[in-house]
Order: sequence, then structure tokens, then C-alpha cells
Amino acid sequence: MRNFIIFICLSSIILWGCENQNGKSNHPVISDSIVSISNIQNSDEEVMHFYVSIEDYGLGPEQEFGIRILIQDTYISKLIKTETMESSDTWKTHPEGSGGLFEVSFTDFREIKGKYSVEDVQNLIENEQAIFVEIYNDNEVITQSEITTFEDRRDK
Repeated sequence: MRNFIIFICLSSIILWGCENQNGKSNHPVISDSIVSISNIQNSDEEVMHFYVSIEDYGLGPEQEFGIRILIQDTYISKLIKTETMESSDTWKTHPEGSGGLFEVSFTDFREIKGKYSVEDVQNLIENEQAIFVEIYNDNEVITQSEITTFEDRRDK
């Protein structure tokens, strides 16, 4: 009987901590994020591009949220001359139950200033917790995810 009670208690705790709504979370989820380096067309200049894909399962009907990128590594922040990028757009969640996919791309590319090593940037992003993306609402962080995917899209 004692083992049965322990089993019920543990099962309840596990179920309570699991996601609701048939495996869907009750807030937007960062499903994919990428940092890439590419050339500016007809130029020798290079830029860093940030891409974020968000699945929206609803914070509640049409609740607003914003997105920001946090550069934690000083090497990268010095290259693009910023530590934080915040989208000027605000998004609203879909009504509960409908869900949706937001593909959010920061199109205000950051020009890379100075000499750098692509291999060093790639290693920092993939292995050193250099860059994070946050979803927030009223200055409260809803969720945060490390960006660990890097792509070299420069013309070779």
C-alpha cells in the first residue's frame, strides 16, 4: 500500500509538471534559431544575421509578446557593436487552441566590424553559450533559448 501511495504521488508530480493541452505548452516556444554570416551583395562587407522561428500555442487569447537577442560573448558583441537586439515589432498569440508558427527574422543585419575568425565565431555560438533569444511580455521573460546553430553563407 505504501508503494502504491508513493507511485500515485510521483505520478501526480510528473503529470503536473508536464505540458498541458495535449502536449502543447501554454506559451510561445522557440522552435529554431540560427546565426549566419553572409556577404553584402556587390561588397566586401560581411554581416551577421539572426533568425528565430517561434511556435505559438497561446499565452491566452491575443496576448502580446516581443523578441530580443542577447549577445553574451564579448568577442561577438564587439564584432557587431551591440549586446542586445530587440525587434521593433510586437506579436500577438493566436486564440487558444488554434496555435500557429511565427517565422521571425531580424532583417536589420549587423555589419561585422574588424577582423575575425569564422571558426572562432562558430565555436563560440555552437559550444560556449554566446547568444540567447528571449520571448518576453511586459519586461517579463516568458522563455529563453540558447542559439547553437551557425551557418557560413558567405560567397566562397
